[in-house]
This record gives sequence, C-alpha cells and structure tokens, in this order.
Amino acid sequence: MIEAGQRQTVFQWFATLALVAAGCSSAPAAPGAKVAAGAVDVAADASTADEPAPPADTAVPDAAADVPAAPDIAAPADTPAADVPAPADAVAPPDVAAIPAAGCGKAWPVGSTSVTLANRSYRVHVPKGYTGTQALTLVVGFHGLGDSGQKLETLTGLSTAADTQGFLAVYPDGISGSWNAGKCCDPAKTLKVDDAAFVNAVLDDVQAKYCGDSKRIFATGFSNGGYMSQVVGCQLSQRFAAIAPVSGTMTLSTCSPTRPVSVLEFHGTLDFVVPYGGGGLTGGAASVDDTIAGWVKRNGCTDAKPAVVFQKGDTTCSAYQQCQDGAAVELCKIDGGGHQWPSSPTGGNPIRGKMSTDIDATAQILAFFAAHPMP
Repeated sequence: MIEAGQRQTVFQWFATLALVAAGCSSAPAAPGAKVAAGAVDVAADASTADEPAPPADTAVPDAAADVPAAPDIAAPADTPAADVPAPADAVAPPDVAAIPAAGCGKAWPVGSTSVTLANRSYRVHVPKGYTGTQALTLVVGFHGLGDSGQKLETLTGLSTAADTQGFLAVYPDGISGSWNAGKCCDPAKTLKVDDAAFVNAVLDDVQAKYCGDSKRIFATGFSNGGYMSQVVGCQLSQRFAAIAPVSGTMTLSTCSPTRPVSVLEFHGTLDFVVPYGGGGLTGGAASVDDTIAGWVKRNGCTDAKPAVVFQKGDTTCSAYQQCQDGAAVELCKIDGGGHQWPSSPTGGNPIRGKMSTDIDATAQILAFFAAHPMP
C-alpha cells in the first residue's frame, strides 16, 4: 500500500511531470474521434467493473483442432499500401497453426469492458462478430506514465482496428498509472511491483475466458508502456511472439529471453522525454541505437547492416532480416519527431513535439505482428 505521505509526494511528482509528459499519453481525443464501435461509454465505465458472465451452458471444445485460426491481422483496407510497408522478411504471414486457448467455445459481448483481477485491473476489447469459435490474435497494449489502459486505447485506435481485423485487444492498468520497468518508473519502481507477473496473470485470465491464439500474442506500448513492452519481451518471451515499443527503449539492466523475439521500435529523434540518445527525465533509458543493437545480438541476426524497408517524408524504417527462427529487428526513425504515437487518431499533443503523419504506427505494428507469430 502507498502511505499517505508517499501518495502526496507521488501526486506532486505527477503534476510536475504532466506537462512534459514523461511517458504520458493523456492528450484528449480530437473532436469526433472514436475509440471503437460498441465500446463502453467513458463516463459509464469510469469505475472498474467485473466482467459480465458468459452464457451458463457454453462449453469448451473437446479438441483444440476443432477451433480454426482466425484470419491474420493486416493493415486496414483503406490505408494506402505505400504508407504501410510489408515487413521486409515476409511477403505473406507465416503458415503457423493456431493453438486455441481454453476460453474457446465461450460467448462474450462485443465491445470494451473493464475487468478486475485480484487488486488490479485490465481492459479488454472483444471485436465485432466475435463468436468464440475462432482462435484470435491477442494484442496487449501498455499505457504511458500517469495514464490508463483506456487512454492507450484512445491514443492508438487499436480497438477500432480490432473491430476491422478481428483480434482481441487487452489494456492492463499500471499501479497509479506506472509500470515497474527496471530503471523506471515510480511509484511502481519504488514499490518493487512485479508487473511481469501481473501481465502473465492477465494473459492467463484472458485465455481462460476468450478464444485467443497462444501462438499470436503480441505487446506494444507508449513511453513507460514502451519500456514495459521491452520487459515482457525479455521476461515473458515464452508467451509474447513479438513486441513493438513506441518512444520506449530498454530500461532493464539485463535481458535474457528464452527465444528470439521480433522487435519493431518507433522513435523520434527530438523526443525530449525518452531521448533518442538515452537518459531523459528518468535517467535510466538506453539509447535507441543500444536498444536495437541489444535485440540484434539476442536474436542472432547476421545482417551486415539493416535494409531500408520504408521511407516517406520524415520516416525511415530499417530492418535486420536474417535473424534466428524467422525473427526480425526493425527501427522506424522519425526525423524531428517528438514524444508521440505516429498518426495517432487523437492528433497528438503539441506539447510533446512533432507527431509524424508519414507513417501510421498502429497499422504498421499490426502488419509486423501478422508476419511474426511464435515459431
């Protein structure tokens, strides 16, 4: 528990940090911006509620083989192909058989719902047309410092994409809006919260209730949430097939995944919260170059240098393609970019610098995930 004196200190620190947005993704949505059709009303869902019970008589299929894999997620149909490059090492998604979760065969309402798990919470978005009979891709999104899963949902538009492409989106909530990612961030860091264990428990809970595909579990996140996606790549590599941090580099002292993990990193060269060269307000973030080099080494990539796979305006994406088990390590560098989620449906927050519109981070992340399931 956070004592009263600690809570006041934490809140004062958050207030000071809010304007510079040290990992914060709390920019208000642009007028008319939508989270997802069927999403729970923000006001009505302000208090965390237990999830609705599924119909009592639904049954889990006796054999996993009876549950077909859902179609692979891909870039939205209305996104120009030039703006969403295909991953360099895969023309088509690999033909990897789905491993259906125990939750297959259970029906649930579509839309976004907040779920209580012990003394923590997470948000889950069930896509339109969900029947519980197909094993769906599962995308976990980690919010920035001082924010919530619901705000990350709005920032990224992942739930809207989930309705279009047919995947489950999950948004865990950090302790007082923070994630313990090693060298950052408080209060979770000071409290020594085991957030990797919490995420593992969230996955268990989701897989027990919903029809997810254990071969296609992915993580993305913004800022402190980007740090957290690095953490699960290091510590939960047996569950996460690939990660895609946005404005979030490595903040762990050691990283020892048990298998190659595909990585797609987005970062602006003028990000003053998580600087491209490392350090920043928290002081513990590795540079982008060191973060990428670390994953290249862990994944056993043998490329002499990365190949440019996308270039438009301020954005250049370069990928290491020759890595173990079909993994890839890719960096999308935003020249002059700030602490932003590229092409966010909220329009971004001008206080945090330039937001690129030359690449759609959400669409490209989903395309990257589709190409990199668990071997």
